[in-house]
Amino acid sequence: MPRRPEVQVTQEISGPQELLIGRVAVAWSRLEHSINEVIWAFLDASIEDGRIITSSIDTKYRLNLLRALGERHLDRDHQKVISEIVIKINELAEFRNLILHGLWVTTPEGIPAVQSPRGKLPNEANSNEVITTEMPPDLMNQIIDRTVSIMNYLIDCRRSLSKSTKKSVLPPPPWTDQ
Repeated sequence: MPRRPEVQVTQEISGPQELLIGRVAVAWSRLEHSINEVIWAFLDASIEDGRIITSSIDTKYRLNLLRALGERHLDRDHQKVISEIVIKINELAEFRNLILHGLWVTTPEGIPAVQSPRGKLPNEANSNEVITTEMPPDLMNQIIDRTVSIMNYLIDCRRSLSKSTKKSVLPPPPWTDQ
């Protein structure tokens, strides 16, 4: 992601960019729900009981719970898949937080960008710097597509776990040739 520490921007963004921001929010909400459903399937919990367990915990804790349940119920190969999923979701969470909590602007070249005084800065950034990160539509669409792909995979995992009495079988992840 190109970053521009000192750039003049306008605080207007286009309607299509607003739509992409909304699509990120919707995709993320669906992803979080699919994380919940996999946790519920590991626990063999009903929706009512599952909501009690997951409704008041944040995504970071849910991912820790997902990983721990995977370690408890899955063989090593499938544990590795769950770990990879957690890593991929954490990577997407950084984008999601920037997209949903940052200040949206447009660069002089007309490129949508988001500004954030985020705590986690690139190595070369100064701590007093507000980072401007360009977020063109193709990058936004990649983020949405990755989020939806992982969500769909988690839905497949939930289906497999719900069908299995051993809770140890997951479908092959979409990022491998398994």
